[in-house]
Amino acid sequence: MKIGEILIKENVITEEELNQALELQKKSFDKLGKILVDMGLLDYMDLIKYLSINHVKPALGELLIATGLIDEDKLNSALEKQKNNPNKKVGNILVESEHLDKNILAHFLTVQASGFISRETEVEIENGHGSIRGNNGSKYTGGIKNGKMHGKGIYSDIECRYVGEFNDGSFHGEGTMTSNEGFVLHSGEWLSGKPVK
Repeated sequence: MKIGEILIKENVITEEELNQALELQKKSFDKLGKILVDMGLLDYMDLIKYLSINHVKPALGELLIATGLIDEDKLNSALEKQKNNPNKKVGNILVESEHLDKNILAHFLTVQASGFISRETEVEIENGHGSIRGNNGSKYTGGIKNGKMHGKGIYSDIECRYVGEFNDGSFHGEGTMTSNEGFVLHSGEWLSGKPVK
């Protein structure tokens, strides 16, 4: 389902408003979501919420604005530069322009792909450490490398909690997983997300 259809289905915009936005898009070549926000029909967090609910990946710029890491002026500047160099990704332009740290970019590319996006999403990242809570009830706090759980950290979801070491996004190394009722499911070594018996 396309973004316009989603927002009409959710009663956020009317068909007439969508048609106006599509006409503007023909002239500006901007993403439809950005045009709808510029028209004042919704904000970036609402846009991301409706996209997430309907399993549609939001644009990186929309996600970065919604979480307050960049403002619209910085995104617009990057989009203008991209028009002159269409093969260059917006994220890389933001990093080159020193508007965004490359580690934060890597982290948010993973966030964008994972679906861990909601109005309640909390994201903090500093020096390779971060925290993110997803709308599926999962939360991770700890080391991040290339946008993935790495090093020591804590992961929890609606079924369990894991405290220990991670590698390339998986439980890996020494760690303990407990059920949310407090039962130890495995304590010891983990390899690529699986307990070593």
